[in-house]
Amino acid sequence: PEGVRAAHEHHPDIIILDFVLGSCTAFDVLDQLKLEPDTRNIPVIVSTSRQLAEDERQRLASETAALLSKDRLSREVALARIRDALQHAVAAHAGAPHAGAPPAGAPHAA
Repeated sequence: PEGVRAAHEHHPDIIILDFVLGSCTAFDVLDQLKLEPDTRNIPVIVSTSRQLAEDERQRLASETAALLSKDRLSREVALARIRDALQHAVAAHAGAPHAGAPPAGAPHAA
């Protein structure tokens, strides 16, 4: 997808991704991002209005910085999740642990 190419070219601090993307899903994009060293550590926030199966929710919880449900999404929650992901990315780049970051695999759906 075009977004994966853009991530390789521009090295964004964070990616906000809709779950359904035309002919592919967020899983396809996440798989492609994880293949390359220059994109595998970019925090990804997935937003969806789709009812996800438990295994899909678990996979997204383990592979993304946050999962936002459009049905229950408020501006405040979205901004908090984005801020947390950016702070975690900055801390990871600095090599220091981030005290406010959720542990890997911790539920973080909004």
